[in-house]
Amino acid sequence: MSLIRTPPQHRLPIETEIAQFSAALIKEAILREIDRGGQVYFVHNRIESIYAVKKMLERWLPQTRLAVAHGQMPESQLEKTMSEFLLHKYDVLISTMIIESGLDLPNVNTMIVNRADRFGLAQLYQLRGRIGRSSRQAYAYLLTPPKTIIADQARKRLEAIRDCSYLGAGFQLALHDLEIRGAGEIFGAKQSGFIHAVGFDLYQKMLEETVQELGSRRDESQPRAESASDLEPKIEFPLDAYLPPSYVEHPEQRLELYRRLSTSTDEETLARVTEEISDRYGGPPVEAQHLFHYLALKIGCQKAGLSRLELREDYLLAEILLGDYSDWRERLQEVVRRLDGLPAEFSGEIPPTFLLRWASESDWPQRLNTTRDLLARLTHPSRLPEKST
Repeated sequence: MSLIRTPPQHRLPIETEIAQFSAALIKEAILREIDRGGQVYFVHNRIESIYAVKKMLERWLPQTRLAVAHGQMPESQLEKTMSEFLLHKYDVLISTMIIESGLDLPNVNTMIVNRADRFGLAQLYQLRGRIGRSSRQAYAYLLTPPKTIIADQARKRLEAIRDCSYLGAGFQLALHDLEIRGAGEIFGAKQSGFIHAVGFDLYQKMLEETVQELGSRRDESQPRAESASDLEPKIEFPLDAYLPPSYVEHPEQRLELYRRLSTSTDEETLARVTEEISDRYGGPPVEAQHLFHYLALKIGCQKAGLSRLELREDYLLAEILLGDYSDWRERLQEVVRRLDGLPAEFSGEIPPTFLLRWASESDWPQRLNTTRDLLARLTHPSRLPEKST
């Protein structure tokens, strides 16, 4: 991906402020812009009350020239209003979201957005882009209702647009939007999809398989052979497993690391990525260690032919995918006999299940390491130690 981060020459970042609705603030912002010869956008995205807002501003600023623009006006009247505003016959344009696209008026360098908590992040970004289109300093005021607790997501959107006020911050803002709303559906109309229900790793795997299937145009009349590499094991993992923001601060870096971790298809590749992460960001916290273990268990299950792995406080339960190898029963029994100090119980039901009960003194690091060792031994019989005499 190529990013254009270089702004036009002499362009300045827009000063963005989040504030409660205040007559004093509004009058000060408008008069300051008028005093330096500029013009103002006042965005009020409700047509039924937009003329009431105009009357309110007329009472507060009787000497100010005001105009109204919205999408339900006759086309000729709207065009006349915008042309007169362009010619500086008005000081303030009170409008709806109609101004968000296509307008380039270098003389307008102050914007006041009423009820900014009701706008989406992309809408706020588009609106703010209508000012600051010259070498003059621009100001954006995002107003929220006084004495009102706004929703958590609305607060995050406002903080994101405020923090990403520097030039070239569009991609960073898009990543904030991704974290707030979710990734949505790639092949669908929904903008808030099911990624949280299946997890980032499985979602990416499903997307990759779908793209490959659509691209290959496979003949559905011919059955496709299943293999261990096609297996998506179900892993029940009771520990928090993620990269904390306190460990990897920037969202785009976390997304890139998640992508690299989730596309690791073997333990060697995973080990290189985790070693690089530790080298760049320091020793991983316990949540990141759990994530590395989880991905290693997924790789181990695929290679050993396990369709399910359940980790609990007192036991490990695994289901073996029949047909992956012929000597699964003997191999399991041999592995069980050689796990020193950890009592185990083997069940030969169909599908075969393997139950390992943890010793009472074991802790989670021991359980995770033992599970990874178990999967490696199931995959590579040569790793089994020699029988003791």
